[in-house]
Amino acid sequence: MSWNFGESDLDVLELLRVSGPRTISELAESFQVTDTAIRQRLSRLVADGAVDWESVREGRGRPRHVYKLTRKGMLQVGSNFTDLALALWRGVQGIQDAGVKQQVLRGVARELARLYQGEISGGSTLERMRSLILLLEGRRIPFEMWQNGSSSVGGGSPRRSAAKGGGEGARADVPTAAGVADKPSGPRGSPTLVARACPYPELAESDRDVCQVELAYLSELLGSDMLLTECRLDGGACCRFEPADP
Repeated sequence: MSWNFGESDLDVLELLRVSGPRTISELAESFQVTDTAIRQRLSRLVADGAVDWESVREGRGRPRHVYKLTRKGMLQVGSNFTDLALALWRGVQGIQDAGVKQQVLRGVARELARLYQGEISGGSTLERMRSLILLLEGRRIPFEMWQNGSSSVGGGSPRRSAAKGGGEGARADVPTAAGVADKPSGPRGSPTLVARACPYPELAESDRDVCQVELAYLSELLGSDMLLTECRLDGGACCRFEPADP
């Protein structure tokens, strides 16, 4: 399911968050639109899992359908997780005992992996990588998977890289505006995860430990030890994660 909501859909979610469960007619009156317009918005939100409904009977007559936020819908509005995450991370940075700090970081990595675990499928590392790409794409986190000179974005069709100069020994560069070139795959053509942009830019710029947390949770989530072989903080064009044992 998509996590991308339009402004009109977010307005409905916000009203349900503030005012509680509402019927179609009540929502239509609040937004000064027709019942049909509200019904269309609610259909999208119900299909996306952000809104649910229940039948409520009050006295005689037909029951009414009352719409309410789900947990997913609640996460879309009124959340302030970014500020909380920054404050918590700065608290971690302030831990003086190196052993305690590493224990906390390992715990954070395990919790991140646990959050995503139920949404990752596949038995092999390659299959789990593909599943992870789809999950991250739904959250607008720009990751790609490269293997044998091809990029598969969100499980779509591969984009072939062009070899320069021709010939068997020619280098295959990745033709992207982001400038991610060289070594599109790991050693012996092993699959490689490529982050086009850092998911935690403000954190990573102030503390490299966040890179190690990301590496640890990816390793646990994929069931394979991963290596951070290129990093934007070191001047790389991207952050590149490869299996330690291809």
